[in-house]
Amino acid sequence: LQRRTALLHTHLKTKRSHFKQVAQRFVNVSADTLRSVAEKQNNGDFSEPQSKEEQEAHDLLREVRAVTQHVPGSASSKTVMRNEIRGLIMDKGVPNFYITVNPADVYSPVL
Repeated sequence: LQRRTALLHTHLKTKRSHFKQVAQRFVNVSADTLRSVAEKQNNGDFSEPQSKEEQEAHDLLREVRAVTQHVPGSASSKTVMRNEIRGLIMDKGVPNFYITVNPADVYSPVL
């Protein structure tokens, strides 16, 4: 379920000035090349690209950012929630009362 949410709510973002070049690179680079370059980088292999298509895939990965603000638990969603809290503090003021729930570690099924 979380994988589905991540796939449905992840968007790609790039600078407006680079949009035409990025769109052309998406047309030129095949999905297999992007997959192989991403697998190499996940395995820690940051060697020089072997072909022109791999070079374009590297350029795409460098210029395009993934935005996942609507995926629960992602770094972007945490930033959005943090900004909402800051906005509430600016609007309503600093909260006067805090509640911290701390289950006893002996009886807690979570620990």
